[in-house]
Amino acid sequence: SFVGNVAGGYGGAVSAAQNLKNPPANLKMVYVPPILDDYGAVVVPALCYDTINASNGSKVFRAYNVISPPFLLQSVVIRANRAGEGQARGGRSGGALYVINLQVNISWCTIVSNQANLIGGAIYMGAGSASLQVQGSTPEPTTIGNNSAPGGGGTIFSASAGLIQFQGNTLLEFASNGPAAVTLINAGEVNLGSVA
Repeated sequence: SFVGNVAGGYGGAVSAAQNLKNPPANLKMVYVPPILDDYGAVVVPALCYDTINASNGSKVFRAYNVISPPFLLQSVVIRANRAGEGQARGGRSGGALYVINLQVNISWCTIVSNQANLIGGAIYMGAGSASLQVQGSTPEPTTIGNNSAPGGGGTIFSASAGLIQFQGNTLLEFASNGPAAVTLINAGEVNLGSVA
């Protein structure tokens, strides 16, 4: 569960961005397990590093904004998270989820009472290729409701060319504390499927 988190910028609960449409071709990660003492306590922590970009074989750590699609959220509660806390300008988007260039699959989740200080109260999909598939089932629906953003997209804000699709038993509450519950700007197709 992601409950009561606050982000000064993007994604109150989760911010997932892939800056490139494809991961770097030379990315090769190496994992070295931790060294434990006789009682199971960690003596030397585990290491994860990129060997190709390490200079002279040293363990140089680099951060990559790469997540292989799809990004899955299953049977998770995302409630009462806020994005843009204390921000007068800049990143104030995606109260629950902020996504760039990723395929996101949400199944059997509850996404309620999240707030963005600008746009995308529940979900913000930035310009690029992000897509969203929301799936529910009986008796376990996916519920998205009571989210807010004063600038638009209290439920969903999308500037992405990717598909937004709802399937199965998905309960949507398109009530918004702002000008629109769903805001689409140069966005792709929206398929409401069998939304309750």
